[in-house]
Amino acid sequence: MVLGQSLFIQAMKRGEASLVMPAFYFVLVFAALYDFALFGVWPSDDHLQRSFSQPCEAMTP
Repeated sequence: MVLGQSLFIQAMKRGEASLVMPAFYFVLVFAALYDFALFGVWPSDDHLQRSFSQPCEAMTP
């Protein structure tokens, strides 16, 4: 977790925010996968749609 955060900080320092920030939104997707793997909880269809559409909206000009 600490390694991921430090890599994200380095990416923000070196890259353009418009390129780096959409990748940050995929944290929602990975959090949903962790919830399912550890606790057996799956998000509702509405939550899944928003977690996938938010990064796509951030990447469109």
